[in-house]
Amino acid sequence: MMLKIPIDGIRVRVEEKTLVIESERLLYILSSAALNGGFSRATTIINHQVGKNFSLEPRAKLAQVIRGLKLPESTIGLMTATNVDDPGIIFEEERGLAVCAMVTAGLSSNTVNTILLIDSDLTPSCMVNAVITATEGKCLALQLLGVEATGTCTDTVTIAFTGKGERIEYAGTATTLGKMIYNTVREATLQALQKQEQITVDRPIMQRLEELGITLSKIVETALTFFVPHPGIESGREARQIFVDELNNALADPNVSALIYAGITLERDAKRGMIPDLKGYENDLAALIADEVLGMSIANYIGGYKGLFEYIRFDKAKPGILTELGPFMDDVIAGLIGGVSAKMYDAGMRAKEDKDE
Repeated sequence: MMLKIPIDGIRVRVEEKTLVIESERLLYILSSAALNGGFSRATTIINHQVGKNFSLEPRAKLAQVIRGLKLPESTIGLMTATNVDDPGIIFEEERGLAVCAMVTAGLSSNTVNTILLIDSDLTPSCMVNAVITATEGKCLALQLLGVEATGTCTDTVTIAFTGKGERIEYAGTATTLGKMIYNTVREATLQALQKQEQITVDRPIMQRLEELGITLSKIVETALTFFVPHPGIESGREARQIFVDELNNALADPNVSALIYAGITLERDAKRGMIPDLKGYENDLAALIADEVLGMSIANYIGGYKGLFEYIRFDKAKPGILTELGPFMDDVIAGLIGGVSAKMYDAGMRAKEDKDE
């Protein structure tokens, strides 16, 4: 399978779970690759896909792949457990410069491999500068996705340039080349993670909750802790279905999503020590009310006064997942459950009234 790269003389293909980049001319390369890393000159770069439980010696495996594909011994060899068939690819061209970022990225597989192809001539110090700028672009992509990391333990960066054109000395973000590197790597990383992990910047709030271990099943089980048969909702099975329907309706409301996201952000920043004077409340948590205000706001918005009463009931008892959460998120989820529970009982009453008619 061929992939189109708009730089003359460079071809990209995928063969036998290996992304192969081949150049007609000798490239100047700086790489943290497992095989032939460092500063070198080569015509070929590969990114080979292995299983998530791969435990062999990387260089020996990559050398075997290179021999099997009949590629030069000087080939730069990268390895990943992510899918190499459809990498993130972003190309920019400006003022005679051409930059192409190719990224394979997976969070569950713990690898982000970044390959930069630059159709220009760079000094050695500029190549090192390019590594810094590319890393900054990758880190911003992860930050935009809400990923609590700047990378993974096996990430690699490869900078390859053709040597054509005027020599460039700098690649910081204030330069044309630096801006192009920063932008292409950021967008290629976002694209790769969307393809591999189905993670987008604007992903649903339920997906964000699940990433924190707050799953739909845990929310439902916690909500049904206090369930008693009710007119229109005679069984736990009926309650579960109605609760899930009302929960989905609530989570589709951007106002609810915004309030939950506020709680996620507060919980994260509190753990980092970023909320001013929060330590003063550690010995008197009863004095901290911002978390409860947030929970009450969610419950009231979804279920009105009934939602507030339900929130108080869950917040005091803290059943199920509420015992596992921090000071902000336990109130956020209690508010969500309280508001949706009130809507569930209202829906049951309406169903009974409709049936009686």
